[in-house]
Amino acid sequence: MLLPILPFPGSFVPQVVCLKEEACTGDVPPSDAVSPLLLDLLIKTTANLIRSLESDETVKRRMDNPLAGVFETRGPYGLTGLSPTRYEAFALEALALKVVLPPTSDVPFIIPGEYAKGDVRPFLELAGQYANAVR
Repeated sequence: MLLPILPFPGSFVPQVVCLKEEACTGDVPPSDAVSPLLLDLLIKTTANLIRSLESDETVKRRMDNPLAGVFETRGPYGLTGLSPTRYEAFALEALALKVVLPPTSDVPFIIPGEYAKGDVRPFLELAGQYANAVR
């Protein structure tokens, strides 16, 4: 069993940090040692996530997706349901509003943990325009 499976933003590939069962080590190809910087970042990130999940307010805010009812959402994640052509236009207009979306419509977007309602209002209006055009 590999522990933990966490994405590393530098290479966008999950990094194996440790093996729980010694029997598995024979099946894993040899590799370089895990970077101490990576381990430090993983520990700090995990500790930060645990702290934020201990707050009921933080969990509630993360589950309160402002795009619920506009697009298909589940917690802080969502899919637009737009065609590739419409999604490309939507993503470009969103970028002009300083909102970065995934490269394709089949990749879920993630609502940030913190945002000001005034900062996202123009984006929500844009999302509503595109969602209404689909229906």
